[in-house]
Amino acid sequence: MSIKKLFILIITIIAGHYNADAQHQCATHKAKYYNSVHGKKKRAADKDNALMHKYDVHHYGLDINCENNSIFISGNATINAKATANIDTFAFELHSNHTVDSVKVNGVITPFVNNVHMRYVPTVITNGANFSVQIFYKGTCPTGGNAAIGNGYSASTSQTWGNRVSWSLSQPYVAYEWWPCKQFLTDKADSATIHVTTADTNKVGSNGLLQGVDTLPNNKLKFKWHTREPICYYLISVATSKYVDYSFYAYPSNMTDSILIQNYIYANPATLTNFKKVIDTTKIQMEKFSQNITPYPFVKEKYGHCMAPFSGGMEHQTMSSMGFFNFDLVSHELVHQWFGDYVTCSTWRDIWVNEGFATYGEYLLREMVYNKAYANTDMRNTHNRIKTQPGGSVYYTDTTDGNRMFSSRLTYDKGSAILHTLRFIIGDSAFFKSLRTYQTQFANSNATAEQFRQVAESVSGKNLFDWMNQWFYGEGYPIYNAIYNSNGSNVVINLKHTTSTGITTLFTTPVEIRVVSPTNGDTTIVVNVSSNNETYIIPTTKTITNLVIDPNNWVVDSTSSITKNPDFYATGINDIVPQIEINISPVPAMTNINISSNNSMSQLKIIDLNGRIVYQQSNMGKSITVPCESWSSGVYQCLISDEFGNHITKGITKQ
Repeated sequence: MSIKKLFILIITIIAGHYNADAQHQCATHKAKYYNSVHGKKKRAADKDNALMHKYDVHHYGLDINCENNSIFISGNATINAKATANIDTFAFELHSNHTVDSVKVNGVITPFVNNVHMRYVPTVITNGANFSVQIFYKGTCPTGGNAAIGNGYSASTSQTWGNRVSWSLSQPYVAYEWWPCKQFLTDKADSATIHVTTADTNKVGSNGLLQGVDTLPNNKLKFKWHTREPICYYLISVATSKYVDYSFYAYPSNMTDSILIQNYIYANPATLTNFKKVIDTTKIQMEKFSQNITPYPFVKEKYGHCMAPFSGGMEHQTMSSMGFFNFDLVSHELVHQWFGDYVTCSTWRDIWVNEGFATYGEYLLREMVYNKAYANTDMRNTHNRIKTQPGGSVYYTDTTDGNRMFSSRLTYDKGSAILHTLRFIIGDSAFFKSLRTYQTQFANSNATAEQFRQVAESVSGKNLFDWMNQWFYGEGYPIYNAIYNSNGSNVVINLKHTTSTGITTLFTTPVEIRVVSPTNGDTTIVVNVSSNNETYIIPTTKTITNLVIDPNNWVVDSTSSITKNPDFYATGINDIVPQIEINISPVPAMTNINISSNNSMSQLKIIDLNGRIVYQQSNMGKSITVPCESWSSGVYQCLISDEFGNHITKGITKQ
């Protein structure tokens, strides 16, 4: 789900169509709305969870009556499942506002027991048996604001367009407010059927493909939707209104099938006219993401949008619910089809693998459809929003706190930014391969944040403990200051960093430094960071006039000061460089590099200017010869730690 901020509202106003439906997107975005009207949502009791753990859902079947001007629902829901243990009581969730008229188990009417929001059906089902439970119910859905935005089921009139709509929004725990279900993230149904009967002036949008529309007595229509793809409970949806169907196709070059893009837009001539240009970008966004990441996972069905008057979007599988349209909101909900729907977080604590990834998808689609400079402007704004407060972690534990779960600054913005940093650390090839591998490995299933880290480590071959510990679990960001000088053959840079909080005190993320030389051209180097105080000696004959730290916004950081000190190299070096003396010869190197030290060297890494390790060794003693004949010509960095824990970085030139 996306909760875009004030800048989108400003863009909307500039474009000449202020969207009153988006009134909450800045001041009362979904996290704040969730808590302001409801507070902390209690989950099912442990005993109820234990009962629901005894079966695995295979299919949900809804056959309900809905109108666009009411939150009253009636009809029946069928749960087809397989017992994973011996069952003596079948349990499901349904809000107490709803009356259960009867329950059938395998077609036989069976007594049941009501207990607030839990319903119990005493029945005997043996472990391994397939069975079916059909619940007939009716009631007025609650209006306590338990969903991420608003209620599990709502009815309202669009303030901008005047259209009356009823719609569902079940994230995170409120599918039970409008239909009987089991709200376990890891128990995806294999398929779902959603049949909705409504007045013949309406259309109903939902998941999967529209199998047909039956004409019924009393001016009624029954819309029959069906998805054959695994689906999580909170992604099942219905929306009912007077819609027009605006559909077209996308044609990703790496797919043999075209993809239906089916949009249910308010039946108001001005609405489609206003949003058509943005809606049309869905085609190129779908094509670009399918071609560059993995093919659209629900190609056999469709993708599309269904309008409802709420502030943002919701990634309902194959048909996102949308309060309005702009490029980033379309991007966010589209990317969720991969990250959130196809692969779903295992717990709400892991919502980063949904929301952080979808938010970074906005950046990626800006880059894919437009250019990297345009995307980087957005990333700079994202970093600035993160830095409006000094601390805060992407990771959290209290899944009853909607304000924290849906934090735009931490779950969305910082969640996106740390993926950008990971891309920098492991490089584009490994990063995009990690996304593809993650999709393949956890297809139609669930994943945790740690499982994504493991995928990225396996693909890249890099230890990502520091990245995860400092950026996902940790808090804050580094604040750099630098002193530098050059003497015609080297530039020496002392880089120190403090942090914005006292919680995470060290960030070992590599840093780009642009060495500015107006007469000879700028050079951007990548330096590794292992402590809060590092000195780097880089061979260069250029005249250096300034430094720029992290010029391409790879990292959430700030620069406190950059100072050129003419006396730094001559008189200050011994005070700043750790007390370790290194000799490197010959200069330039051709076939071998001889490295010697006054102290025993415990760790040696040599990296190129892209941050790739070309050589590493441990416990070398006071000297080592490194073969380099196969290396490309250029400048390399030699990172050395000694037996006393001192560190130094020196430049190596290979001819």
